Amino acid sequence: MKDAFFPLERPPQFGAQLQSHRPHWQQTKSGRDQDIATENGFAIHQTRQDQAYKILGKASIEPSYVDPDTGDNILHALSRLRLPESGSLLEKISDFISKDIDLNVHNKDRDSPLAAFIRERPFLGVESDETGATMSKYLDALLWKDARRRVPNKINVNMKNREGATALYYAAVRARPDSVRSLIEAGANVNARIGELKIEILP
Repeated sequence: MKDAFFPLERPPQFGAQLQSHRPHWQQTKSGRDQDIATENGFAIHQTRQDQAYKILGKASIEPSYVDPDTGDNILHALSRLRLPESGSLLEKISDFISKDIDLNVHNKDRDSPLAAFIRERPFLGVESDETGATMSKYLDALLWKDARRRVPNKINVNMKNREGATALYYAAVRARPDSVRSLIEAGANVNARIGELKIEILP
């Protein structure tokens, strides 16, 4: 399905609101602070990668572990990891969900694991070898206990972050039709609003 099947209504204030929807560590700075952020952009991402691996190690012992600095659980951490073995990320998602990890917990950016997977990937914010179909597999693992029989996990697909945005909103503005489709099939509200901003997903 082509992106054109999911046209977006973008009012004039769209750009400003989208900026405010980024995690605090991604928001644009000014002056010297902006220069430092640009120069050390990879370092910022690398720090979060290191932190995610630390959470993975802790959660391997205590699956319900939540990082005290970020509020991330293991599913938030997995959203920003690119593991070396093909298929291993999907296996880890399914494994930890089977251990009754909270799928609805907010981290300190007020993102749920579902929203984090859409916002944090592709790896380091650039296009990678992960296709839209691969992303859908990750989302389906979060959304469904049994995808074939449509038995859902204990997850709120319409959970909002502190800006009032849902996972569907981020999938739409990032032009990810496979992710949009997965979320709608799981019951995502296509008419959800963020304040005065409304994003419509049309057939």
